[in-house]
Amino acid sequence: MALASFLLKKPFIWNKPIQQKAIRFGAWTKDVETWGDRTEIFEPPVGNFRRLASGFYERITNKTTPDKRQNALAADRFSGRVTLLSSPVNASGMTMLIAKLKDEKRVSVIGEATGGSAEGPTAGRIFFLKLPNSGFVVRVPNFWNLMSISAFTQGKGVAPDIEVKSTLEDFLADRDGAMEIAKTTSATAK
Repeated sequence: MALASFLLKKPFIWNKPIQQKAIRFGAWTKDVETWGDRTEIFEPPVGNFRRLASGFYERITNKTTPDKRQNALAADRFSGRVTLLSSPVNASGMTMLIAKLKDEKRVSVIGEATGGSAEGPTAGRIFFLKLPNSGFVVRVPNFWNLMSISAFTQGKGVAPDIEVKSTLEDFLADRDGAMEIAKTTSATAK
């Protein structure tokens, strides 16, 4: 979000209200490690949420749970066009940023489709659950961050405006095909 404040044209809402599949987790919370206040995470006031038709819970914005999603722009922000090189290695936070920039028509994306989901990641907070019988630790995502963007392809990252596939030949020659295209073209955002 901090980087977006230097690149977007107008104040922005980063994501829609975060959704959770559950707000009460039962006795297994003793086997969970995560960051943050455990009472706030595992015993939030039920009145701070509304149940959606999907079965998820959405946090209600009110005086005690203000909407902290509105973001201001940096005074010294960049006002030109942004050319961004992408690949499947871009995921999560970077895919969210690219989706937001693309939604505002601020970026030309050159390379390959990003990893992750332009709709938003499922890992806003991760529970590390130690399974009591095996001792294995599994990662359990808790939040679903839905990006505040106008369009996305469900289950996909952000598609490039100009596709440039990485090749073994480019790698062996220490050549970046997307960078070469970015230097020689003025791609336009879709």
